[in-house]
Amino acid sequence: MIVLLFWMIPAAVIPIFDLVIWFPYVTSVPLDDLANHRLLCVRSATFITIAYFIINHLRHKKPLSSVSPVFVYVNFLLMFSIILLIKNGGPSTEWFMVIFGAVFSGILFYENKKESNKIFKDAW
Repeated sequence: MIVLLFWMIPAAVIPIFDLVIWFPYVTSVPLDDLANHRLLCVRSATFITIAYFIINHLRHKKPLSSVSPVFVYVNFLLMFSIILLIKNGGPSTEWFMVIFGAVFSGILFYENKKESNKIFKDAW
């Protein structure tokens, strides 16, 4: 898992610098179209989410709720979408996806909080 962790973190972050790791190669990729932009956002968010849960596993931490993995993924997707939109530009309609993701993240935040309180309600 540690080897996977040390591969996923750089693979998730370097698209910000217009590079991509297609194992075992490192190549540059143009972000001139919406498909590449979305692909790299989803790819980076997926890799960093997996890395996040590997780190939590190695620290013996468990998700507080079943909503937690989706909440973490949506937040990382928002983060990479915003970074790549600001850095490389894109259609202004792409910001509607960011707004939708932010609203969805807010809903997931409250669901995660509610479910985690329910899980540990009778723990003490």
